[in-house]
Amino acid sequence: MNYGQVIRDAWNLTTTTKKLTWFAFIPSFVAVIVFVVEVAWQYSLFSEEFGWVEHGATFQRIGGVWHVLADKGLIGWGIFFTFFVILVAFVFPAWVQSTLILSMRQKFAYPEKKLSLRQKFIEGFSYFFRLFEYHAVLVPFQFMTIVFYGITFYRYYHGDLFSSIFLPALIVYSIISMFINLFFAYTPFYMVCENHSFGNSIKKSIGLVFLNFGKTLGLILLMFFVNIRVVINVIVVVGVPIGVLAAASYFASSAWFGVAVALAVILGIGLLALAAYLTAVLEVFSIGFWERGFTTLRAEQDELRMPPVEEIPTVTPAPVMPEDDIFTGPIG
Repeated sequence: MNYGQVIRDAWNLTTTTKKLTWFAFIPSFVAVIVFVVEVAWQYSLFSEEFGWVEHGATFQRIGGVWHVLADKGLIGWGIFFTFFVILVAFVFPAWVQSTLILSMRQKFAYPEKKLSLRQKFIEGFSYFFRLFEYHAVLVPFQFMTIVFYGITFYRYYHGDLFSSIFLPALIVYSIISMFINLFFAYTPFYMVCENHSFGNSIKKSIGLVFLNFGKTLGLILLMFFVNIRVVINVIVVVGVPIGVLAAASYFASSAWFGVAVALAVILGIGLLALAAYLTAVLEVFSIGFWERGFTTLRAEQDELRMPPVEEIPTVTPAPVMPEDDIFTGPIG
């Protein structure tokens, strides 16, 4: 497999089909918000556990937000927004993924044909429930999930108990998760590209990875480094407005405090949008990258197979002459 060609094909299609990136932008924006909220939640609980702030400060802030919403009559809108975020962050991605796979597959196979994103969106719903089941199964084994597992265990059991029991268990669990993600890598493409069931797609993905273990591991490592880079970018982007707010807190009594807060809010929204756009670009690139890898390995797999019995050409044996006709002339 030519990894460079796979990357070039995926990147060229990502940069030349901007509507796919904008299609993935809203789910990416919500995903960034969920990530920021999760990081803020973990930081607040850490601050309480290690005495940086008083215990109960996190829930006091949540209660304060609730009271503000109640005073403004915005409880209904708050519930609606929370439901919308949960829907887009945890349910909608399966539909988005099927739509992107179908779109990428058409653009690679028929680059001259017009891509109707609305049509692919409708077609993608046929694979929604299978992909949703796939995502639900893989959530406990994802990289960020394991990171948050480790942070939570360390917060409650830091010390000898964590280092002697939980840390080794997390390492073993991480290794198991790595193999699960490795062998399940092509499951979505068997579902969407070849319309297999959830269980059958897993079996076929395991078989394809078994035949191409080293190549699949190389694809995963490449995407892992790309994802790490994007996560770092998001953290840096989110950290800028937080840094502005932290600096402004030293001048809480100054007349410029309100200006600093307003600047931090505007800057934060803009940088969140930038982080969401980068995440959307990565999502489209990732789908194209894995689609190219899947198509290449499936073609190689087909070449290794023997043709079915009915396709094997039959050889007609030469007629055998009777023994009496073998020697018809005189001997000697």
